Order: sequence, then structure tokens, then C-alpha cells
Amino acid sequence: MPKHHESHEPGPIAQNLNCRDARSEDLLLIDHLQARNADAVGWLPAVVHERAIEAHRLLIVKENNEPVGFLLRGPIRPITKIYQACIQEDARRRMNGEQLVQALARLAELADAEQISLHCAHDLESNQFWRALQFQHRGIRQGRATRGRIHNRWVFDLPAHEVREAQVAEVLKGEKTLEILDLIGVRQQFTERVKQRLRKRT
Repeated sequence: MPKHHESHEPGPIAQNLNCRDARSEDLLLIDHLQARNADAVGWLPAVVHERAIEAHRLLIVKENNEPVGFLLRGPIRPITKIYQACIQEDARRRMNGEQLVQALARLAELADAEQISLHCAHDLESNQFWRALQFQHRGIRQGRATRGRIHNRWVFDLPAHEVREAQVAEVLKGEKTLEILDLIGVRQQFTERVKQRLRKRT
């Protein structure tokens, strides 16, 4: 049965994996990083990031409790898109980027998304990063004529819907998990869905 688009955006992410929702004080870092890495991530005006912060669509990763990178996503939908992801040069260990992706994957799973996808210019080293995170190459697209670049499409398939619900049925027994679901505003939604699934199986 096909999934529907979400009716609302998830709330703030749980403070885990050294990741958190971006705040207004992070805008300087974000603008600095995209300016230094415009060839890789492009450039977006500050208002785009400001609105993303309000919508909880901009994540920050920390190292030694200091912000060192960000990830900008679109709405949580069956195919959830990453628009920008960048780590500052002296913190470019795979762990930091991986934590941003893991934080997004958790949100996407809880909102019943099926995939995470992005486009990455074919000449960038970051293609190897996405491959290392088990993203699959699913085609190409032509970039702007002025650059003549080709963009690779990378896709990460999230666990099957039924598998996730079975996992949630188990972890819902833990109080810590309930606290996390409360933080991201989906406890009631998931609790009801799991109960319905379990009733069908009995």
C-alpha cells in the first residue's frame, strides 16, 4: 500500500549522536562553510537557512561540544532529500558526517519515509563518502550548462515499513525510547500504529 506524504513536520530531533537542531547563532558558521565550499555545496541566501531552522530542517553536528558541520534537508516525505551537507576541513572525519546522516535517517524512519536521496557532482571526493555510508548510485543528471557538470544521484533505502514497526514494538517498552519519541513529537502516532499492527497479528 503506497505511503502518503506526512501531514506535519516532525518536531526537534532528540539530542543524540552529537547532533542537534540548528539555531540562529549557527548561521554565521553555516554561511562560512558554504562560502568556503561553494563548489561542492553551492550557495544559498541566509533566509533559506533561517526558514529551515524554524522548520527543524537544518541539523548541526558537534565535535568537542563545538558545531563543526551542518545538513540541510527537505520535508520528510517518502523520498527525503538532502540539499546541503558540509563539515569544516579540520573536522572532516567520517564520523561527523555519518552522525548527521544517522540523525536524519532516524527522523525519516519515524515519519515512514522510504528513502533518503541527494545529488553530488561527479568530480567531488564526497561521492566516496556517500558510497561508504551504503548509499546506492541510482543514475545521473546534467548540471547547469554554465558548468557542464554531471551530478550523481545517491539513494539510501530505509528499512521496510513492517520491519520498523516490529522493531518499534520492542523498543517502546523502554522508557528512554519513549522520552526520545516525545522529543521528536511522534510517540502517540507510533504507539497507536504499533498497537494496530499487534492487534492484526493476534
